[in-house]
Amino acid sequence: MAKEQIALFKVLNIEWYPRESHLVTFRDPWSFPILYHPACNHLVRHHIEDLAQKVSSELLERNVDIIVGVCVALGEYPTIRYYKPNNPRHEASVLCSHLARFVQEELDMYAKYHEDFPPPSNRPRGALYILDRSMDLFAPFLHEFTYQAMAHDLLPIKDGEKVTYRTMLDEGRPDAQEKEVEISEKDRIWVENRHRHMKDTIEKLMGDFQKFIDENPHFTNQTGGEAKNNLNAIKDMLAGLPQFQELKEAYSLHLTMAQECMNIFQHNKLPDLASVEQILATGLDEDFKKPKNVTDQVVRNLDEDSTASASSPSTSSTAMASSPPTSKSYSPTPTSPPATAKSSTTSSSSAPASPNP
Repeated sequence: MAKEQIALFKVLNIEWYPRESHLVTFRDPWSFPILYHPACNHLVRHHIEDLAQKVSSELLERNVDIIVGVCVALGEYPTIRYYKPNNPRHEASVLCSHLARFVQEELDMYAKYHEDFPPPSNRPRGALYILDRSMDLFAPFLHEFTYQAMAHDLLPIKDGEKVTYRTMLDEGRPDAQEKEVEISEKDRIWVENRHRHMKDTIEKLMGDFQKFIDENPHFTNQTGGEAKNNLNAIKDMLAGLPQFQELKEAYSLHLTMAQECMNIFQHNKLPDLASVEQILATGLDEDFKKPKNVTDQVVRNLDEDSTASASSPSTSSTAMASSPPTSKSYSPTPTSPPATAKSSTTSSSSAPASPNP
């Protein structure tokens, strides 16, 4: 009876986990050791097949590709490109080419049995780039100074099914309350600033607030012009804005997070550590010269009490540093986004590309 009432079966290819609007993961912690540890060589082929295929469904009577699932969900039949080093130094250098072949076969098979794939679209054909960790070995060992990277490295952010941060709203006022706030794609300020250098993020936050002041002159008259270049003053001004509750909470959250990051950054002398990291990774100092006395710098930094301490300073009476580390002095060389820095084999869908093998 129930079977007769079912009009249509539809398979949803959703065996992946979106982290951001342009980032998904498969949540497979075993990929890295299996793909790169010499003792696991006999497991590599089977693992790559698992990456490219899942247990077959009774409806389609065939294997369904996880990566193909992402492409199907996006309505993309992409050109596939993969990383192939000119001078391979490890047998794992063939991983990208193998995975690319499996994905191509699965995509072709899916298109063969689904006449409506890919769906009609005005977009140019996309490209699927398959890369692996070996093309950028330094990224996992360097700290980035984008807003998102510093927040996850330095703040007690809970990163589970949801990304949350506990903060104090309206601090210093009678109606102050502690609240756990979700940081998601719905948070416009977070989305706009998370991949910016921290220095640029702070400037953007202050600039946006100044724009708000300019558009609301009555507010400026009530508070005076003291907050123009002072994050703490901006937070105090926001606390007195009951008519802008949502704006107030959003800016208060990110101003607090940025301030806490910089307090920890300065207190623990992390600029010095970052400089040593880059010297060790690149073999050059910040003046692009061969470094001297690197060992002494490493030992000196490890001996610092602030370096060994995991505790963060109190923010109640600490003013925010006005100049976070600049790209020239401390920012690492361009690396993968922090969310993907430790993935073993990654794939991404991008803008159109010419049909290159």
